[in-house]
Amino acid sequence: MTFEKVCAAAVVALGMVVAAPLSGAQAAGGCSANPDMKNCTVQECQTRQSDVDFYCHDMDQVCSASNDKSDNQAILGALENCLSKRISVNACFSPVDPGHANAVVWVENQISNCEVVIGSQ
Repeated sequence: MTFEKVCAAAVVALGMVVAAPLSGAQAAGGCSANPDMKNCTVQECQTRQSDVDFYCHDMDQVCSASNDKSDNQAILGALENCLSKRISVNACFSPVDPGHANAVVWVENQISNCEVVIGSQ
C-alpha cells in the first residue's frame, strides 16, 4: 500500500475531511469573473463546469465496508468520472482556482478510500 493510500485510509478512519467540493453555484461563478481563467473561453469553462455539475454534485455516497463490492466499484467509477471532469475545469485556470483545486483533492481522497475498501473486500 502506498503512503498516499495509507494517509487516505487514516483520514477516512478518523472521519476527517480535507476539503469538501464547492456547490454548483459557487463553482460556476468562477468561469465568468476570474482573472486567472486564461486557458479557456468563458463558454468553454462553463461547458466544462456543467460537466462537473452533472458528474460530481450530489455525490453523497462514499465507499464503505458495509457496501457490497459491486456498489463500491460503481461509486469508484463515478468518482473517477468526476475527477476527470474536475481536472478538465482546472485546465482553464492559471494558476488553478483554489476552490477547484480543493475539490480535486477531495475527490482524489474519496478515490483512495474506495481503492482501500475494495482491496479489503
